[in-house]
Amino acid sequence: MERKSFVFYKKWNDAIVGLPENVKLEIYNAIMRYAFDGDISDLKPMANIAFSFIKGDIDRDRDVDRDIEK
Repeated sequence: MERKSFVFYKKWNDAIVGLPENVKLEIYNAIMRYAFDGDISDLKPMANIAFSFIKGDIDRDRDVDRDIEK
């Protein structure tokens, strides 16, 4: 099922806000790609570290959505 929306948590922004602009953009783009398409492209090391924590939240929410749909 194609996702039409997802939750963006404030804690993600709090963790990302102090990073360099290019890294923030890479993480924000990765969040969108993964949340909507399940795509995990090659991320640079700093972005990959931050995204690895965010990915768990997206996966958990996706699993909850699937349980609700059943």
